[in-house]
Amino acid sequence: MAVTTAVRRGFEIRRVNHRDRATAEVLTEVMHAAYRLEARKLGVDTFPPLARGPDDVAASANDFYASFGPGGLLGVLEIEPDPAESAATIASLAVLPEHAAHGHGTALVEFAIALPFALLRVSTGTHNEPALKLYERAGFVARDWESSPEGIRRVRLERRA
Repeated sequence: MAVTTAVRRGFEIRRVNHRDRATAEVLTEVMHAAYRLEARKLGVDTFPPLARGPDDVAASANDFYASFGPGGLLGVLEIEPDPAESAATIASLAVLPEHAAHGHGTALVEFAIALPFALLRVSTGTHNEPALKLYERAGFVARDWESSPEGIRRVRLERRA
């Protein structure tokens, strides 16, 4: 992937080496902080993203990007490319809760949109209003709904380039 660094909404976003153990640990900490909050919003005790540890992140074949601001790494974007379809899935989008609603999520989504894919997909819980609003403002459209084995109602959204 050609895009490795950009500034969006005043935040530096760059590709990070998630295979590095220390980096994988920081990425996991940020994702867990955000996903604990999302699990509460969704009213669930079991939330699959919280089961991922640093070893899972380091072993992932996906691409990881991070948003940086004062204090270091504040947001994570995980992209699962599908080159055969010129498509990609936002596999994770997480911002430290204390930095949420300050533009990091929007910056990360704008960065993802700028990647060279004709189609971008994402899924989120139907009760995760902040995420739904973020994706809808960025031009994503709901395509279908499903329930996870944990009983979480999810919506799949797509955005064409």
